[in-house]
Amino acid sequence: MRKTSTCRAPGGEINVNAFVAEDGDFCLAVRDTGIGIAKENQALVMAPFGQVDPTLSRRYRGTGLRLPLVKSMSELHGGRVELVSEVGTGTAITIPFPKERVIAAPAAAAAGPGPA
Repeated sequence: MRKTSTCRAPGGEINVNAFVAEDGDFCLAVRDTGIGIAKENQALVMAPFGQVDPTLSRRYRGTGLRLPLVKSMSELHGGRVELVSEVGTGTAITIPFPKERVIAAPAAAAAGPGPA
């Protein structure tokens, strides 16, 4: 997976994980060491075209559609977006999808690749 970040300092990190939670929900988690989002701006960045800095001379580019699209797409599948962020530290987003939406892998696929 390749991810380009417009709000990450040089040398920063982006980690992507997928896991099944204890309650059976399938979760996608993305954590970065970017600029972070202040608590008072978190609702704004979840709204379409929401910009913390709406000026044309802003430091970070973007349309303000990434997080709203993630939110909309996850909600279409019964999921939700959980955002935890601290300015200067980074952001963690977890998207849990209900266990009822998870399809078990066929036994052959779960066993892994066969002999070559």
